[in-house]
Parts: sequence; C-alpha cells; structure tokens
Amino acid sequence: MPANKNTNKESPMKKSLTVAAISGLCFATLGQGVVNWSSPAGGFIVQTNGLELSPLVFGSPLPGWGTQGNTDPANTYYYELLVGSAASAPTSLAALSSWSDTGLEARNHPTASGRITMINSSAAATATNLPVGVTLNDILVGWSANLGTTWSAALANLNQYGGPAGVLSYFGVSSMGSITGVAAPGPGFDPFGAAAGQILQDASNPMQLYVIPTPEPGTAVLTALGGAGLLLFHRKWKGQS
Repeated sequence: MPANKNTNKESPMKKSLTVAAISGLCFATLGQGVVNWSSPAGGFIVQTNGLELSPLVFGSPLPGWGTQGNTDPANTYYYELLVGSAASAPTSLAALSSWSDTGLEARNHPTASGRITMINSSAAATATNLPVGVTLNDILVGWSANLGTTWSAALANLNQYGGPAGVLSYFGVSSMGSITGVAAPGPGFDPFGAAAGQILQDASNPMQLYVIPTPEPGTAVLTALGGAGLLLFHRKWKGQS
C-alpha cells in the first residue's frame, strides 16, 4: 500500500486557522487600549501659579506677582493626556517631544473653579499610542486657550517662545503616573486618583499652570520678514559667486 504523502503536511483548513490565529494575536498586540476617561476622581485641582514664569522655559520658575488660585471658569483652559517611556515628567519644552498624544482631551469645568471635565467622556475611551497590555508613563498637560484649542496647535506655539515678552499664556504639566492599555470594551484604567499609578493632583498638591510668554504679533511679523530677507540675500549672493 502506498504511503500517505500528506501525513507531514497541514491541511488547507488547518493552515488557514493558524494564519487567522496569528493575525488575531498581532492585532490584539497592536490594538489601541482604552482608558476610563470620565470625571476624574480624587478631587483633581488645577491652579495658575500667580505670574511665575514657566520652569519649562527658564529651567526653574522665576518669581512673579499676582495671586495663585484655582483656574477660573470664566476663562478657557484645555488639557491632553500624553504617554511615554521617559523616567520622569518633562522639565523642558524640548523634553515634551518624547511624549506621545493619546487624543484624550479635557477642558476646565464650566462652573467649578480648578476642576476639569473630559471631552468625549467615556469609561472606555480609545487612547492612541497606548497599545493593549502595554504599560507607559503618563502626564496631563494643560494650557490657556490663547495657545490654541488643540494640543498640536499649543505645542507649535510653545516651541516659538524665547523670552518674557508679549501676551501672557499659561502652561503646565501634572505629576507623572503610569497606565496600561486595557482591551475594549473596558472599562479602562482611571488615570487620576490616589491609587498606584494614578496622577494625584488634589487640593494639597494641585497641578500648576505657569506663565509662558508668547511673542507679540508685530514681533512675529518682523521675525518672518527678517528671515525672508536673509533667504533672498543668500540666494542673490549664491547667484553672484
């Protein structure tokens, strides 16, 4: 009787199931985790630190004037949750570049001073750049609305500042926590509170927003014109050389 030539080969059906299982595993590994993005527990509080100038620009906060207090509902502030592998919260604007945006947004509460309220609140909000099962460090960044209404706009404006002149804006970074991406349907991990890995910024240790100087419109225009002039001069010089 001839030997069965298929004894050491997988059947087409078995091979298809194997490929599907591997594909599913890869998808689960690379899929984005969910976060409990609802009203923060633990009495999360944000304050403007008088008019002290930001340590992210000057290395340490420069003394200012004015009264420190909870953010005022009459003004608008925005917040974004960032994740990364850095060992500590950023202490310079350059260090912010190593943190990734989760797409999870918040703004100041419309009536309660110092509190925040989540945009698109959900107990299972998808967090970009936070894969399922992966643990990363996380921080909350906050800024006044005149820096922009999105994190990308605010970051672009932050990177243009060079000194204490122009319109006063506020920017700050929370303490650092750690968070793990949870598979849908969740609920996901709550980033705020007093438990291990949570960001605790309560009344005894509030999140601080410091003054970030922004360039005056006239200064920005002059800078752009100066740059254009230098470029034209350079091209003219190259053409004559």
